[in-house]
Amino acid sequence: MHELSDNRDRFDRVVAALTNGTLQCLLGEIQKALAIDDSIPKGQPKKYGVREYGDFRAQVDAIESELARRGVTFQRAAW
Repeated sequence: MHELSDNRDRFDRVVAALTNGTLQCLLGEIQKALAIDDSIPKGQPKKYGVREYGDFRAQVDAIESELARRGVTFQRAAW
């Protein structure tokens, strides 16, 4: 558990150092991957596994939090 917390702290520091454009691009790409995965019928392997791996959710949360903190308008991921 401590390792996971350390990884999230590191990711939060990295996110804080990125530009608004980079954060919006990263968020958009994860949202595209989520949409592709969601278009695959249940029971078939997902291309990206966005919903299967908690890291994606943690990354999106960090990116969205940083964009909101900066006052940047963006569309939230549809979980």
